[in-house]
Amino acid sequence: MASNFKSFALSLRTETNDVNVTLSWSDDEVTHLFVVVYKPLGSYHAMYLIETEDLDPEELTLDPTDDGGPTVLVYGVKIVPTVQQSLRMFQVLNSGSVTVGIFTGPEVSVTLNNSKTPLTTSLVYTKMAMEDFEVSTRYTPPADYKILTEQSLPDASTTLIYLHRDDTQYLLETPMPALGVKVPFPLPPRQAYNGIVLQTTRTDHHGHIKYQCQRKSKGFTLNSVMTKDDLERLKAKAELFMLRHQSTHEVKVMFRNKPREKMDDIMENKAGLMKKYIKDRNGDAHSPINNNIDGLFFSVSLDRGTLNIPTFSYYGNRRLDVPVEGLFTQNTNIYFTDFYCTYSAHYVTVVMTIKDSDTDRFCEATLLQLDPCDNPFLYREGLTVHTTRALHVEVLYTEDVNITALQEQYGTERVCFSNTRALGSGQSTKHGLPKNKRCVICNL
Repeated sequence: MASNFKSFALSLRTETNDVNVTLSWSDDEVTHLFVVVYKPLGSYHAMYLIETEDLDPEELTLDPTDDGGPTVLVYGVKIVPTVQQSLRMFQVLNSGSVTVGIFTGPEVSVTLNNSKTPLTTSLVYTKMAMEDFEVSTRYTPPADYKILTEQSLPDASTTLIYLHRDDTQYLLETPMPALGVKVPFPLPPRQAYNGIVLQTTRTDHHGHIKYQCQRKSKGFTLNSVMTKDDLERLKAKAELFMLRHQSTHEVKVMFRNKPREKMDDIMENKAGLMKKYIKDRNGDAHSPINNNIDGLFFSVSLDRGTLNIPTFSYYGNRRLDVPVEGLFTQNTNIYFTDFYCTYSAHYVTVVMTIKDSDTDRFCEATLLQLDPCDNPFLYREGLTVHTTRALHVEVLYTEDVNITALQEQYGTERVCFSNTRALGSGQSTKHGLPKNKRCVICNL
């Protein structure tokens, strides 16, 4: 709790004047000060981590800037214990800032208060010379989350990872191993933390730490996944929506659209082997399969007007047809994972796995398993397969598909390609299309 005010002075030389910045705070939990200095127009200068215990009464001199009007942002943080030896975690408690202009006097004061300016204000939009890089996240049941960079970072660098949700902000200092960094605090289900990763060099600065940033990631979002109870509620919403249109149709083929050049490349250069790849963020942001399992999307839904396979697609001008029995076999399990819309139509996503595979075990732990002969979305009835006409059903098949082998088994008349009319960009959107968060039908 609050007690007597503590203070510390920073000395900053700018292009036009020298300024002493006195920092004051009253929260006894503050163990460090995280100081970020920016030049005008948001160009980055330097960051410092100052330990508040037994502070030297003499002021700390920051590196001089060659511009007038820098901004000094200060965050009072507390160190949070963690079991990961190579990682230090800090939680932001308060903040304050001052812009040093040509009319600023030689002394200015900043009081840290509970109005916590998000660090994203000072980190995400910082102008840096280096290119941004991508960051991804991975979920491992029952409750582990990892942050990974798509480009390897040097072993000698120090990585700063910033995460925030509403007023809760964390700063992690850690190396960035190839296998990623485990999030060291529990994430409640269906929450979103925004973040950024900074690659820095860490040096001593008069007994404190200075970080000089080398590269900055693009902003990313860490979404904690839905629980099985959440999925039960989402499945119930899908079933309620389906009551308005209870008819079904027989499924004879599962089909997949891609641009012609990609389909030709598979057949001409890859011996007909269509490789699975990581599931993107399409649909509900909190679906457990996003960025966590590999697969290939197939559709089983027909054009409602003609009851034929659609002659157009938003995903490409070349369509592959596969007999449904070639993928939906006695050796597959199916799971419900998503119900969402993209403003114009509603979709249910079903995951189809090979029994006892690694992906099957992941889905068993995180998704709702469906009875292949008794569910409302995709089911066997004797020797035939049926699906609902109330919405679009997409199937994520979690194995590679050997088109050549399927053609040898079922013939080229049944495992075949055809041309379709491409709509929109004619290919899938990078990272997928997000769920319409305003829809009252398919949101929890």
